[in-house]
Amino acid sequence: MLGAACGGRQTAASARAPVTFNKDVAPIVFANCAPCHRPGEVAPFTLLNYADAVKHADGVAAATRKHEMPPWLPDRGEPIVGERRLRDDQIETIQRWVAGGLVEGAAADLPKPPSWPDGWQLGHPDAVLDVSRAYTLRPGAGDVYRNLVVPTALGSDVFVRAVEFKTNGAPIHHAVIRVDRTGASRRRDGQDGQPGFDGMSWQNSQDPEGHFIGWAPGRGPIVAPEGMPWRLERGADLVIELHMLPAKMPHEVKPAIALYLSQTPPTQTPLTVKMGSTLIDIPPGQRDYVVTDTYELPVAADLMSVYPHAHYLATEMLVTAAMPDGSSKTLLHIPRWSFHWQQDYRYVTPIPLPAGARVTMRYTYDN
Repeated sequence: MLGAACGGRQTAASARAPVTFNKDVAPIVFANCAPCHRPGEVAPFTLLNYADAVKHADGVAAATRKHEMPPWLPDRGEPIVGERRLRDDQIETIQRWVAGGLVEGAAADLPKPPSWPDGWQLGHPDAVLDVSRAYTLRPGAGDVYRNLVVPTALGSDVFVRAVEFKTNGAPIHHAVIRVDRTGASRRRDGQDGQPGFDGMSWQNSQDPEGHFIGWAPGRGPIVAPEGMPWRLERGADLVIELHMLPAKMPHEVKPAIALYLSQTPPTQTPLTVKMGSTLIDIPPGQRDYVVTDTYELPVAADLMSVYPHAHYLATEMLVTAAMPDGSSKTLLHIPRWSFHWQQDYRYVTPIPLPAGARVTMRYTYDN
């Protein structure tokens, strides 16, 4: 009887169809991994075919099981544009494929590999801009902050509906693209013999009105909300504030920016509200140091996005809204903050907040 019972379990297990790369795993990898894991992008290896996937199978299985890949920090909550979270069943499929022997499957089951015209995720751009000469990132132990100036040479004002950013292989941690309408950045460019200039938050370059053009690995294209392209004036320069990681060997840094334009002016202009605190003095060894800031809305508003930002010691972020009627709402929760995967988060549907709502950002630090 014991032998019969064991045989029954084996039969039931064998009835479960084996997971194959071509039928089951490729659709997951092509949609969720390949946009970064392809030539010319920031990921360290490609995932465009069976041979790529087999070579890195154990790492892919571990990173997806731990929810480290695709990189996505927020907890489940309000739907966010471009969410990169894998479903539980997709993660299980990858684990079963690796545990089951990395079966390739029938060629007829393989979907068409993704392609990107000219390498850009949004297709052919209206303009591609880059710096006139590369900045050389020299070997060192510390992070490097450098601003590179990109002339636009526009014949007239334009409206930008989307931006894509390419590192072209440079070890860039994150980048912020701003606009300088004064010419000051152009005049400062190269004064120390290298393209650009050092520093952070250069005062003469500004975010486009109500927009934050920030890139980090895995971020993908930065698309303006419907009906809200931003104006890029004739004669203005783009300034790329780069945060670059320490290098063991010299790197040529020459990123590129693709612009996608709109023929239609904006029907609305968003407004940015900046919250934060400089009163941060964490006692040695404290694991749960909390910093908060609160802003009360003077008028009703639709909350379109939130950009939480901190550096290495932050561990958790919580953004909430306390309503005048006494109710409260969680707007964003990042339980395990990572400086390496920062980005702004735009809601699929803007969140209406009444006048008098108190928005609080609560950050926890571990020293």
